[in-house]
Amino acid sequence: MKNLISTIEGIWTSIIPIELSTSQIETLNNHSIENNNNRIELLNTIKQQTESNASDDDSALAQSNYMLNKPELKDTDTYSLASVNITIDENDIQNGIINFTLNGEYKQIRF
Repeated sequence: MKNLISTIEGIWTSIIPIELSTSQIETLNNHSIENNNNRIELLNTIKQQTESNASDDDSALAQSNYMLNKPELKDTDTYSLASVNITIDENDIQNGIINFTLNGEYKQIRF
């Protein structure tokens, strides 16, 4: 299973699942002021480990599905993408959600 995200049309990031150790979980759950720097450092490390550029094939597949499900716009419409999350299973079946604003109103499309 592949998880792809985008906040900019045409640029896709692959999210890779990782397992956290018990000490990492404890660090993330410790919200004390003394632990704040450790938490921030660990969160940055996790982000680096879990995010990578999506492959060209995955990007093309995700982009085509996004364009298929993106709302049709009139000339006077103002569209702003907030985020797109797409999951591709082993059979290339895609499910996802598009979060956006259209003419200043927040909207969401699930597919």
